[in-house]
Amino acid sequence: MVLLATFAQLRLGELIALRRNSIDIDLMELRVRRAMAEMEDGSQHDDDPKSRAGKRPHQPSSRTPR
Repeated sequence: MVLLATFAQLRLGELIALRRNSIDIDLMELRVRRAMAEMEDGSQHDDDPKSRAGKRPHQPSSRTPR
């Protein structure tokens, strides 16, 4: 998970909100659609990523370890 977060440049909330259907093995693509947000009262819920750029597909480069 640490390598995935590092190479895909994911925020912690995006990493926590990943689900199995976010990963497409055939296309070698990771789709970031949601992010976990923690409220002031300590409750947590899924939310959109912080920015529009945060909602993105990520394909590992040839330099990314597999």
